[in-house]
Amino acid sequence: MARLSTGVTCARCKVLDKLETDCVRRLDAAQARLNSFRLEPPYSEQTASELQSHQRAVEYWRAALDKAKRERSAHLETHAMTLSS
Repeated sequence: MARLSTGVTCARCKVLDKLETDCVRRLDAAQARLNSFRLEPPYSEQTASELQSHQRAVEYWRAALDKAKRERSAHLETHAMTLSS
């Protein structure tokens, strides 16, 4: 968890920590579903659709995690600016 130099966390830090943790958990689950997906002939349209759905889920949660990390970094910068003032 991100902590200020005083050892205190603000409410926004806690929200961003939870968001990032949730994204990691969901990305791991999506990646596990994709990795466990078995393509077996004959390849039907439904099979291809399922595979694409798993791939989109991984891409979505990867992007969500990247966004959460960017938001968290930007927020931590506000703490750095506040503490350095």
